[in-house]
Amino acid sequence: MRYHRLFLVVLIAFFLFSCQKNSGGVVEVGHTAPDFKTKTLDGKYISLSDYKDKVVLIEFWATWCPPCRASIPEMETLHKKFIDQDFVLIGVNVDEGENVTDRVRAFVNQYNVTYTIVLDNEGRASRKYGVMSIPAIYLLDRNHKIVKKYLGFSPGLGEELARQIEALL
Repeated sequence: MRYHRLFLVVLIAFFLFSCQKNSGGVVEVGHTAPDFKTKTLDGKYISLSDYKDKVVLIEFWATWCPPCRASIPEMETLHKKFIDQDFVLIGVNVDEGENVTDRVRAFVNQYNVTYTIVLDNEGRASRKYGVMSIPAIYLLDRNHKIVKKYLGFSPGLGEELARQIEALL
């Protein structure tokens, strides 16, 4: 019986340690968003710090993800609505594999995406944010504090985000 308890304690400790280790840099509302540097579809590097003093919406997404595809029209509407204000929308694509840049570029053209798309095919940015499922959406204030975090997408989320962005601008 004593060995069973010891085994159970060790197993629980191992599980807790593993969960923390695998979660990457999980960030929550109120935390400062981790900076990242990644490449756009045209090969230029950008980082979150390039958008100092701007309200930023970051969406981690993939071309093969149905909810991600469903979010695109609402994200595009947000981008167009706030294009002349201190707001930027960054779509962080997490596709992997061969020809990822060409596949994502074709997808962006097919869906008429005009906001900034960056590639995170090595997972550096998504690990910093602890992204475990997509879409994962982070709304940042002008100081890049996370004010809202959404996991998944449901129709109408764009309207809620628009109200929140307006309040931050």
